[in-house]
Amino acid sequence: MRQTKYQFATWLRTVGMLMILLCHFTQQSGNSYLVMSSQFFNIGNDIFFIMSGFLFGIQGKALNSMVQWYKKRIKRIYVPYEMMIIVLFLVHIVLGIQISVQQWGKQFLGLQGWSGVDGAIHTWFITSLLICYLLTPLISEIVLDSKENRKKIWKIVVIVCIVPVGLAYLVSSDTATILTPVCWYTLAYILGNRFSEMNLTARKVSISVVVMCIAFALRILCRQQFDGTVFYNLIVVGYTHAIGAFCIFFIFAYIFKNIKAPKCVEFLSNISFEIYLWHYMFTDGPIRLFGLTPSWILDCILVFAVTILVSWCFNKIASKIYKII
Repeated sequence: MRQTKYQFATWLRTVGMLMILLCHFTQQSGNSYLVMSSQFFNIGNDIFFIMSGFLFGIQGKALNSMVQWYKKRIKRIYVPYEMMIIVLFLVHIVLGIQISVQQWGKQFLGLQGWSGVDGAIHTWFITSLLICYLLTPLISEIVLDSKENRKKIWKIVVIVCIVPVGLAYLVSSDTATILTPVCWYTLAYILGNRFSEMNLTARKVSISVVVMCIAFALRILCRQQFDGTVFYNLIVVGYTHAIGAFCIFFIFAYIFKNIKAPKCVEFLSNISFEIYLWHYMFTDGPIRLFGLTPSWILDCILVFAVTILVSWCFNKIASKIYKII
């Protein structure tokens, strides 16, 4: 990411994080139109998985040591995650909220999926991310083995793209939602591995803008006809989100490829993972701050400020723990 051509990654990671905040903030607005817009801001989740896969893919080499790679990933995920979960657990105890040993056990392990506890419902993405990281060495070997065989890599792309359809109709909705991001992560890994060969032009980016608009338009049209069905909730939403996220990726890769991110953007990017983890506790969790002021906008500013402060503090603590372990 320090290389000039990857400057856009800092911008995009920050934007993806801000979209997630807007997704959850608008749900607290009480305005039907703003609440409806949250489903589009939720595309930040897809951007997050795409950026994760891309940044590993650009390394362009097989993982030298699977054990060391897994250890590094486990530390990077579990150290900040467990700190947040421990604080949330203590909050539940202090407030006298009933504790389910089984549910909290899965929550501590990061295997909760959609059955997260109050204040951590959003951490379903941790389960998906752990699956992505578990499969990354295998994905790396398959992609690098297909480096010189374009037909082979296209077969992989096609297979990965149609997997969400099978997941939607053959397994439960919750399971399909957890596993589908693995497909977009895999595609992004392939994209990162081939990124140096790509030549992004203004024409291609213009096409990306058009494709993104078409995807969102189809999303709106299908919602009117199929809302509440498996076809809409998993197929239409899943694919339009992914298409839109990849289009946004290409747009940012072109526009911000030579634009260094200012310090404020770098700051938010550096603590983006902690912001993902902590914001929901103050948005719709047991320490809900919305409603403390007479204005929804002021509430948003308050929650954002508190989230940034807490995320920064725990990011500093996590950095010290990394050095110790």
